[in-house]
Amino acid sequence: MTRTVCVVSVSRADRAMAAVVGRALDEVGVSALAIVVDDPLGPDSLIEDHSVRTCRIPAHLDGGGRADLGRRMGALTAAFAGVLADERPDMVVLIGDRYETLAAAGAASLAGAVIAHLHGGELTLGAMDDAFRHAITKLSHLHFPATDAAAARLIRMGEEDWRITTAGAPGLDLLMQAPPLPRGDFFRTLNMADPGAFVLVTWHPETLTSDGGAAGLEALLTALSERGNPVLFTGVNADPGGAGQAARIRNWAEGRANISLIPSLGPLYAPALAHAAVMAGNSSSGIIEAAAFALPVVNVGDRQKGRDRGANVLDAGPDPAAVRQALSRALDPAFRSSLTGMANPYGDGRAGSRIAPRLAAEPIDDRLRQKSFPGEERPS
Repeated sequence: MTRTVCVVSVSRADRAMAAVVGRALDEVGVSALAIVVDDPLGPDSLIEDHSVRTCRIPAHLDGGGRADLGRRMGALTAAFAGVLADERPDMVVLIGDRYETLAAAGAASLAGAVIAHLHGGELTLGAMDDAFRHAITKLSHLHFPATDAAAARLIRMGEEDWRITTAGAPGLDLLMQAPPLPRGDFFRTLNMADPGAFVLVTWHPETLTSDGGAAGLEALLTALSERGNPVLFTGVNADPGGAGQAARIRNWAEGRANISLIPSLGPLYAPALAHAAVMAGNSSSGIIEAAAFALPVVNVGDRQKGRDRGANVLDAGPDPAAVRQALSRALDPAFRSSLTGMANPYGDGRAGSRIAPRLAAEPIDDRLRQKSFPGEERPS
């Protein structure tokens, strides 16, 4: 009987990872179904484009306050439960650390499915996602961390080492396999003129700091204003405080000829990384994906605090002078040159080939379902 595995994608941020895993499962003879939460920014088809069977559920997004997100989490739990009841998968694959993913974890656990978790064991001390990630770890039966350091943290959290396979970041698979998009074609697709050496900025709120990262955003905007480089800004996510910070960015950009605001680059995000002179902000893509392009990154504030990072990442506190200094170093040709051939701690772009075979072959038995702590004998 063919094993069925559901792969959950809760936002555009994890679409590529879900597509990689779904396609890899199909290649090893496993029936894969992607459960996709619709994106409030509009339709996207990345997973379908990779021939993965897909079931979509509504975004259930009505407001960005903490109570709104709590209600959304409940609605998504119910929606996931309905799909899982209909599909009855053997396994459910969860990616990362979002509260939406925690909703899926609860539904999958109650459905009796084996849960496999990607990107566990990481740290993001400035975001509430940090706690969600660790909660998902404890609900999961198999773990596919992206780095050796993350795998070691899982063991310290009490996960048995035989459950853990260090796979790398699956989001890198598509990046490193995709044909390059020439710079001219990239800007023509965006319907804009080539601005020259531009700064790619992705910013999201900090959800575990007192000001939500507002000071970091102001420091970044001040430093960008002082330098005057062309800037390509992507959209802010729907975390608490996101709407206000998105409005602040729009107000700052108004009347500045060299600032472009793109709500979502989607499949153009990888070409943006390839053609940018530097990336700035506080997105995990600056920590994980940017390293695949040896792209200098200025990481501002605490959102990614604690996450493993490569030599391309320059950290700056929420101070305009610190951000300005980091931008100056990042834009120095000597620094860019020093990154040639750098190692990406998040892997080599072959995560799917490590994840899918284990999901296909792992015996689904009591040993897998019943979790013990290392060093303790299992009760007979």
